[in-house]
Amino acid sequence: MRCETMVWSACALLMMAGIVGFSSAAWARTDVDVAEAREMWQDGVFTLDVRTTGEYETGHIPGVPYIDVNELESRLGELAGRESSDILLHCKSGVRSVTAAGILEANGFTAVFNMLGGFDAWKAAGYEVEVGDPDYGTLTPQQAYARWEEGVFFLDVRSTMSYLLGHVKDADHIVGGELADRLDELAGRENDIIVVYCSGTSCGAGNAAAQILADNGFTAVYVMSEGFPGWVDAGYPVEAAWLFGCHGGTGAGRTGGALGSVLLLALVAGALMWLPGWTRGMS
Repeated sequence: MRCETMVWSACALLMMAGIVGFSSAAWARTDVDVAEAREMWQDGVFTLDVRTTGEYETGHIPGVPYIDVNELESRLGELAGRESSDILLHCKSGVRSVTAAGILEANGFTAVFNMLGGFDAWKAAGYEVEVGDPDYGTLTPQQAYARWEEGVFFLDVRSTMSYLLGHVKDADHIVGGELADRLDELAGRENDIIVVYCSGTSCGAGNAAAQILADNGFTAVYVMSEGFPGWVDAGYPVEAAWLFGCHGGTGAGRTGGALGSVLLLALVAGALMWLPGWTRGMS
């Protein structure tokens, strides 16, 4: 009987170990150091700040939304659709983000990452910090591309000619100076994510357009920080209007398309200049 009892005890221990191991695997989060976390953020991984409003407004990672960890469980609906996507969490020092990770994991989120050291470690490393609570966010081209892959609405606010020569694939276009008078064209998108871009980091049209949208009730507006040049440099999909050789593809492909467009414009301009003289010669 002693041997049989030992066998049963061993089986019971193995079963308990299996259950504990399964639970650990099922609820395990992934801890990442601040350098790896920054790479994830730059690559467009959805990042969530779980500090308080006051902490967030004194400084936060650019473009990162926040939900106080004490409100997280009641606001899980704001994260609907991200249950199987990577989510990077951080707080001030790395304690509350562990609690937030547990809340997400208990509610079916399967790819939760925790930034060790929190925002304190981020600041100490000298990484990007945004102060205040702006009416709109900022995305790097990498983050913007991740949203583009999700089908998010992109709005090009550059000049018409710039748009025709090349733009983010599938992006809509409204010249920044006309946006306030054409908001009806965006009706129904008030709660959609909108990524606005112009011609570069120093271009104020993107920020101005984002502010116009925010002031008119659009709740999820972001500016692509490096504009269209940053998108092209990263090799993300672009296209041009059909008149100028419409094509999809990468930034490298766009260069030839843009040069072809310039040549076409030169030919058209030359023809227009030459035509009146030719017609006078015929008379």
